[in-house]
Amino acid sequence: MRLVDCFIESVTLVLDVARKPQAFPKYEDTRDKVETLINGAGRMAKKLGVSAAEFQEARFAVCAWMDEMILGSAWEGKAQWLHQPLQRVVYDTVNAGEEFFERLDALLAKAGSDFTFSEPGAKATVEELSFGDDPDPAPVCAEDAPAASAAPFAPQDDPGDVGVGLKGVLEVYGLTMMLGFTGRYFHPDDQAALGSLRQKTIALALGQTPRPRREQAARLFPALYGPDPSRKERKRFWRGMDWVDVVVLGVPPLTLAVMYFAYSRILSGALKGFLGGP
Repeated sequence: MRLVDCFIESVTLVLDVARKPQAFPKYEDTRDKVETLINGAGRMAKKLGVSAAEFQEARFAVCAWMDEMILGSAWEGKAQWLHQPLQRVVYDTVNAGEEFFERLDALLAKAGSDFTFSEPGAKATVEELSFGDDPDPAPVCAEDAPAASAAPFAPQDDPGDVGVGLKGVLEVYGLTMMLGFTGRYFHPDDQAALGSLRQKTIALALGQTPRPRREQAARLFPALYGPDPSRKERKRFWRGMDWVDVVVLGVPPLTLAVMYFAYSRILSGALKGFLGGP
């Protein structure tokens, strides 16, 4: 099990909200479920021996992606969500589109200097890892729980791939970028730079030289991309994905630009209202 696996359930839920918004009519229930799953991710990460710093970095990427994903959805609860975006609730920011890449740049610099994120086995309390001291249900990825085989990001069974520490955090950043997070790279002219950064992130997470995008993605998230293309029976990347998945991975740049500016404006206004400003 790797750090990225801890977020499988919460990421899958948000994808479902975007895919089938009519199936989630109640904002409160959906929001509570997302927060509960992220809390569970913290408890699972703790059991893996992930430090608080590692988890905080990885969770930031997931929260930023979730906020952007909800913004681009047709879900009726979108307006309520954007008044309380995860990035503000958890990290006290409304600028995750910029901070995501600032944090990623710092992580990549550490990766280039053989940085050790934390001492092996360093752990944090549940309160440090989660939203709060809520009940501790059986984690969905616990050893005695059924494997999440239906989830789109099921890990490759590789006992040598620990997936924690700095590389584990980079895997999470790679996942969110593969799922379409753009942040400040929303302009059409930025797409080449974004693609290069995404490729570098995944390559470092894998501990390998840069590979084609599909090969990297299949290595990190095999269930999302299907069987190894080197096998005799090859399957196309797009098979097994519905139109929403395609949109998630390939939103037109112009739409992203509009989304980004609207998102920043909504969040800035919400923050001013929260702080009692004009």
